[in-house]
Amino acid sequence: PRVLLLSCPIQFKGEHVTQGGGDRMSSLMTLIDQERLHLAIVVDKIVNLKPDVLVVQKTVSRIAQDALRDAGITLILNVKPSIMDRLARSTGGHILRSPDYVENSLLKREQLLGYCKDFEVKHFKEGSKRYTLMYFESSRTHRHGTICLRG
Repeated sequence: PRVLLLSCPIQFKGEHVTQGGGDRMSSLMTLIDQERLHLAIVVDKIVNLKPDVLVVQKTVSRIAQDALRDAGITLILNVKPSIMDRLARSTGGHILRSPDYVENSLLKREQLLGYCKDFEVKHFKEGSKRYTLMYFESSRTHRHGTICLRG
C-alpha cells in the first residue's frame, strides 16, 4: 500500500462574520459552502496522489473524512510526531506540512509517498476494553521492521 504522511490538520479556517445588522443564517450558509469547497479542493489534491493510507498528525474535518472514505482511502488521525517520524523512516515517505506542498515540491509525486508491504487493522477485546492495532509491515527491513499503532 501507498502511505501519505501529513503533519497539518485538514480543516477549514474561515473567518466568522459577527458584524451587526446582517442575516446571520445567510452568512453561516456562506461559511458552510466555503468550507465544503475548500475541503473538496484539499481532498482532491490528496486523492490525486493515490494513497491507500493517509496518516495525519492532527485532526481532520468530518466533511473531509467522509470524502476520503468515499475515495477508498484509509484515514488515521491524531498520530504523535515521533510515530510519524518512524513511519516516514520505515516507509521511505516524506512528512508533508500541507497538501499544497505536493504542487510546489521539487520531488516527484511518487517520491512523496511511502510504501509498505502490508497494512492491517486488528481489533482486540480484553474484558470491557476494546483495542485497535494497526500494523505497517515494511518491505525495507534494513531500515525498519513492523510498526504497530494502538488507537
